[in-house]
Amino acid sequence: MIFMGLKDRLRYLKRKSTLKKVDAVLVVSTGRTGTKFFEKFFRDLSLNAVVLHEPKPDFFGFGLDKIRDAFYGRKLTKQLIIIRGILILSLQEQGLLKKGTKYVESNPFLFPILDEYIPVFKSVKIIYITRDPKTYLVSAFNKDPSNDDRNDFYGSSDVRSRLTAADFKEMTTEAWEAFSRQEKIAWYWNKCNSILYDKYKALDENALHVTFEALFSGSMETRIESFKKVISFVEPTYVFDQNDDTLVALSEKKINRSKILSGVEQFDDFDIEIQRKVLALVAPMSKKIGYL
Repeated sequence: MIFMGLKDRLRYLKRKSTLKKVDAVLVVSTGRTGTKFFEKFFRDLSLNAVVLHEPKPDFFGFGLDKIRDAFYGRKLTKQLIIIRGILILSLQEQGLLKKGTKYVESNPFLFPILDEYIPVFKSVKIIYITRDPKTYLVSAFNKDPSNDDRNDFYGSSDVRSRLTAADFKEMTTEAWEAFSRQEKIAWYWNKCNSILYDKYKALDENALHVTFEALFSGSMETRIESFKKVISFVEPTYVFDQNDDTLVALSEKKINRSKILSGVEQFDDFDIEIQRKVLALVAPMSKKIGYL
């Protein structure tokens, strides 16, 4: 038993030491903001980085456990080191993550655990993507979490037990259950952005805020400018081709669009009363990040 305990300890220390040599970039958001798109975008650009979208496990459950007090602090940090240490060592063994190569994780489920996750790496930069709550709500309302043609994100048949206002002691479970699905999604947008915004401000020059609207703008100039800002943030020495055609082509490859399963295609398709309630819920962060 002592020998096995020692072996486990040595494995843990190796993983911890390995992560402490890695420079990481975390792409974070509420989801429905193009985080999956970045995986292919960065790969096609051949940046000096390994880019993964929601690597397994995606830490969704860890965020729930932390907020619901199942475990937190040092215990959570240890779990993160063990799990991502295994991944990073595997990437190194495959020759994918070499010295000087950045690890980029595009993952909308990181927001509750950033305080524990950031310190496991040598350094961390954050790309914080926001989306207008009106278009986000429509996209999330049409989201099909199980790929079974049911738009039940935050619905009664949702396959995942998601964070609620009751988890944060902001209201009772009964009051939460009385919310419509649109109100639950609106609460989530506001709560997630409130946590990410505070972390973005705290990291200062190590964090970049970019909007979904700019990244996927109808204006080519705006789109290219936004993507160049992101690329330079990840790899400051990246040399851009004088011809922007490659960036234009890559930025037009939309991924993970929601099917219109609900009949709702725009915010105005919702009932007027629902619109009023939703806008009230998202007002605090809408004002802070410039959507009001």
